[in-house]
Amino acid sequence: MKTTTFLTQLAAEEFARRRSALRRAVDLGRMSHEAANVNAQCWLAIARAAGADLPEMYVECLWPRGKRSLMHHSQIADPAAWRAELTRARDMAVRKALSDLKDLKAQQRAWDLQSLAVHLGCPDVIELKQQSDSSDKKSIDQIEKDAA
Repeated sequence: MKTTTFLTQLAAEEFARRRSALRRAVDLGRMSHEAANVNAQCWLAIARAAGADLPEMYVECLWPRGKRSLMHHSQIADPAAWRAELTRARDMAVRKALSDLKDLKAQQRAWDLQSLAVHLGCPDVIELKQQSDSSDKKSIDQIEKDAA
């Protein structure tokens, strides 16, 4: 029997949360299916890299052929791509937490994503730069704000 760590559980929950937010964005026409799928692949790879063993139902909604959750995380998405996505999400959570120091939920989310990022080998220096001007990246940022 596999032991589930806090970070494994966090990564699995984050994947489920992001998957739901991405589906809503596609349904509302705020993001293309292709862009949502690329982003979901990154979060699935993050969850797998953290040791999550996701039920096949999560994968089937992204890839009709299924069984993708059984693959190694480097086969789902390029490690550089999912580390960049996790770093970006962590930086955004930190910016939100710094904007309102009384928001304990935002503070906890920033700590959680920082812990996951460090555990998975993301850069530990948080860069507070402007986000990309691409419409898909803006949609992802809006999704995260809506989901928070």
